[in-house]
Amino acid sequence: MPNVLILQRVVPSYRLPVFRRIYAELGWPVAYGSNIVSMQMRLEANEPFLHGFEFRQRGERSTQVDVPIKEIIDTFRPSAIVAEGALGMSSTWELLVRRWSRSGPRVFFWTIGYHPERSRDGIRGLISQAPYFAAYAGADGCILYGEDGRKHLRKVFPNKPLFVAQNTIDIDHVRHFRDTALPHLRRGWPELVSIGRLTREKNFPILVQAFLLFRTHFPDARLTILGDGPERSAIEHTAGPELNNSVSLPGAIYDEGEIARYMLAADAFAMGGRIGLSINHALAYDLPVIAFSRSPDGPYHGSEIMSLVNGITGQVVPEYKASSMADAMAAFFTQYPEPKLAFQTSIRRFVNKNLTVDRMIDGFRALACHLEKE
Repeated sequence: MPNVLILQRVVPSYRLPVFRRIYAELGWPVAYGSNIVSMQMRLEANEPFLHGFEFRQRGERSTQVDVPIKEIIDTFRPSAIVAEGALGMSSTWELLVRRWSRSGPRVFFWTIGYHPERSRDGIRGLISQAPYFAAYAGADGCILYGEDGRKHLRKVFPNKPLFVAQNTIDIDHVRHFRDTALPHLRRGWPELVSIGRLTREKNFPILVQAFLLFRTHFPDARLTILGDGPERSAIEHTAGPELNNSVSLPGAIYDEGEIARYMLAADAFAMGGRIGLSINHALAYDLPVIAFSRSPDGPYHGSEIMSLVNGITGQVVPEYKASSMADAMAAFFTQYPEPKLAFQTSIRRFVNKNLTVDRMIDGFRALACHLEKE
């Protein structure tokens, strides 16, 4: 079996089940920056596969990180490294130089495959995504978060090994709470829920704007947003007199058992901006999702938006306007007065086929097979 190391800047808690399974099945350990503080979490886990090293971040909010690659390689002597494909990490470039000079291990970047906020279409797209193409050109291959990333890179690298490890969370863990938790008391109908860090890219204000327009047709509707962050005051201002009435902001909740109570009380999940893994979270609770499609004006979704399929997992809103989402909500709840019941079968089928941890690990299994054949 190939001696492979996974290299990450940070290890979020939602990645632990994935790395635990990879280590148990393939024996691949993880090296990460033990001193890097993630906005999502601080890792507190005593796992045999986790190995912390001192990374140097160039400023508190900087994406530029110096990685002690020589120390890491000397420690593990890997034949291949699956490295986070971030352009701001020195490891991205040092690994390529070592590979080019034949003094380092094979290099596979684990990446979305593109910059979500830049065009990917035509000549403009080729130019705007050029730094990523330049980095990945020297790699032995890539593991992508979704099929859209593989399709994007395949246009430029027709012969490079590209594997898909569908980005997800521990669906089984969430389903345990789906099946055992007690929902909060309902406050109205329909009830919408959203969850995420309150940052600009999530654009919760546009969700609140859409919801308030939607309430002109559904006056008993309620919206709950779970999370906290720098945009909280903007969200509160947008909610106006409906704050703590039809619009609730309970704050950040990290206990899945308590999150479950809000999710189980809801009729659907909605997001105004970049949706990320919150779509997986919602679908694990059988909640149909309402969100904007990816567009040049935003939201700048990653691969996760590919899990939103009209009539299967929820409702896609094509135009990035609050009025368009309000209209979509009205049409959705008119057609589906009991959306969880209407979508449960199709959502569960979709999740089982595409979003389990086992499906994500398929991408790493495929890479292991590729390495064994070389």
